[in-house]
Amino acid sequence: MKQLSICLFGRNDNYMPDFLYRMTVTINFIAASLKRVEKLDDVEVVVLDWGSEVPLSQVIDLSFEAKRVTRFIYVAAEPAGKIPLCSAFNLVVKNAKAEYVSFCGADALIPSASFDAIFRVIDGKTSIRDPHLKYFNCGRHVLPYQVVESQPSVAGWERFLRLNSWQLEKQRAYGGFLYGNAGFLLFHRNMIADAKGLNELFNSGWGWNDIDLTVRLMHKYQWHDLAYEGFLLYDMEHSPTDGTRIQAVKQKPPHYIATTICENKDWGQVTYAIEESISQYKSDLVLTDQPLIRAKLKVDQESVSRVTRFLMDYQKYINWCTVSNREKKALTYLSAFASQSRKNATLLDVNSIHGLSAFFFAALYPWGEIYSATNWERIDDRSGPHEFAKALGLDCIGHKGYLSVLSGMTQDSLDRYFNAISDDLDCFDVIVVRYLPHDMQDITCLIQRLSPTGVMLFLPEQSMDRSVFESILGTNAQHEISIKEDESGFFVVSKELAIEEPISASCGLEAPLPLDQAELNQYLSLAAFCERVKKLSTERRILWGLGTVGKIVYDLIPTPVAIVDNGLYAKGEVSFKGVPIISSDQIRKYEIDSILITAVNHYEVIYEEAKHYSSKVERIFL
Repeated sequence: MKQLSICLFGRNDNYMPDFLYRMTVTINFIAASLKRVEKLDDVEVVVLDWGSEVPLSQVIDLSFEAKRVTRFIYVAAEPAGKIPLCSAFNLVVKNAKAEYVSFCGADALIPSASFDAIFRVIDGKTSIRDPHLKYFNCGRHVLPYQVVESQPSVAGWERFLRLNSWQLEKQRAYGGFLYGNAGFLLFHRNMIADAKGLNELFNSGWGWNDIDLTVRLMHKYQWHDLAYEGFLLYDMEHSPTDGTRIQAVKQKPPHYIATTICENKDWGQVTYAIEESISQYKSDLVLTDQPLIRAKLKVDQESVSRVTRFLMDYQKYINWCTVSNREKKALTYLSAFASQSRKNATLLDVNSIHGLSAFFFAALYPWGEIYSATNWERIDDRSGPHEFAKALGLDCIGHKGYLSVLSGMTQDSLDRYFNAISDDLDCFDVIVVRYLPHDMQDITCLIQRLSPTGVMLFLPEQSMDRSVFESILGTNAQHEISIKEDESGFFVVSKELAIEEPISASCGLEAPLPLDQAELNQYLSLAAFCERVKKLSTERRILWGLGTVGKIVYDLIPTPVAIVDNGLYAKGEVSFKGVPIISSDQIRKYEIDSILITAVNHYEVIYEEAKHYSSKVERIFL
């Protein structure tokens, strides 16, 4: 008997709406992790396919190792019908053949270290005694949808996690009595048989079933958090457009508190025909003599508008460089590249502090990789690699991806760094160069690091740089590149990317005027205040105070239930933007979760009064 069964279920449809990609990567990632810890013979993946018109086993492209460990259980149900989630869970668990049974979503990545943790637990190599009498679960880290939609390979996800796992959002599973939101469940097969699986009364939707299972199991068993033993799980964030299945899944089931460990009379049974199979996937790739169609890069009006919005939003945050017309025009090519490229891109930015390309790239690709090669001319509170990194992380830009700052950049230092990372990154999707390092003899060393479908922008600052670059124009065939000179005075370099003539359009924004430090500090303080207010939770709240601060807060939070302003109320004011203005003694008429105080004066007195009306009183101020 195998030691561990990993149970998944789904259907070949447009759920999320890229379900096939998600399940394919999940299974292949599991197999790659098992291979790394030499546990392929000890684990099986059991996939329940509920009513696919074309079975999942025929369309999921599995690796050799994944085919070796995966079984498919096909249920011949109505293809367009709702999946009864609890019955599906019970059926797949009942068909599992291992000693321990686990369950996770079909869009979750489990690294090899997590399998090490599982086997230490079930082999009795931790402080947990009698693991067969314990119920295990854990929370999950969120893989951002901006990265999911680029559909990385297994190797791509492994690399992303190596670089970025430290800052991924974690959704905790609710511990103790109500253990919902679990990313991974693990139990001995006898335990789940004792409970007879999930309560099939909850087939109407997703939710409450894991809470109910915990409530029932705790009549007899103890739960443990697998995260303590080193288990981590990474869950793919759902698409903003979830596909057709999501509405049926998200129906709210009844909330019922069981008083016994077992609620189902029978479990893991359905009235449909069931068939088991292994992977039957066959590639339908047909080779033809059709010429390769090159991807096209065209600067259109939306590309220009995107740059304009960026400059309007961020010019006061980043004031150490000017924005020339040439710089703005160059940014439109980055904007156009982001429009045609779905992947999570990488940027090599040479001399970053002399332009806005790194910041604009970060706004286009929040999880993109940025490699900045710069000779930092001075280190103070307004420049230097530390301030560069801080500016990228501002809420207004929101860069969350990997950042590597190469200081004292020369051709030798670049070569050493490229050699060091060549096993992990061999080319860049975007390269921006403003002027050449003083010891760089030939810019082809950078062009060679451009990906086949990438784009390079060269903005020569000096005539010498321009002449060096123009010297390679006669060797295009040798380097298999195409070079286009823009009328603004910069070059666009590509390999397999076709550059179309851009539209004739202006960004419509002059370079930002210099700000004195006092004005800049005031602006940044107000911006930071606004970002702080935006992060307030969505609640039914009373807003107390309608002065300058109160009006700013009002526009940034969900509409309050009412506004307390004793002064305005005394003057006969009855509403603000349709929201009642009341006196403090009228608060009890409203059902609220919290009180938000924005009044500047007499705060302590107001706070003491507000505590009589709500246990949750917050103050927000500049």
